[in-house]
Amino acid sequence: MANEAYPCPCDIGHRIEYGGLGHEVQVEHIKAYLTKSPVDAGKAVVVIQDIFGWQLPNTRYMADMIAGNGYTTIVPDFFVGQEPWHPSGDWSTFPEWLKTRNAKKKKK
Repeated sequence: MANEAYPCPCDIGHRIEYGGLGHEVQVEHIKAYLTKSPVDAGKAVVVIQDIFGWQLPNTRYMADMIAGNGYTTIVPDFFVGQEPWHPSGDWSTFPEWLKTRNAKKKKK
């Protein structure tokens, strides 16, 4: 439950050790993790990262699972190269941290 002391009740949970089946690509000004289905069904899914970022092994594992079910899957870095939230971060600074993450801005 969110409250002033804990404004975003997010937890990284169990971080898995996972290398991934896909690879990193560049899509205009954003890097992304791309994984393709063994059988191309002509369909794709965009996986939206959470505050822990696009490189989290858990997120890549989910993208690979989706690809295993027939979909080309891409996980864009919507933080555009900026660091994701760290689980030990001070939650009182979270709103300010969030303001600095804007996928529309190109990395300088």
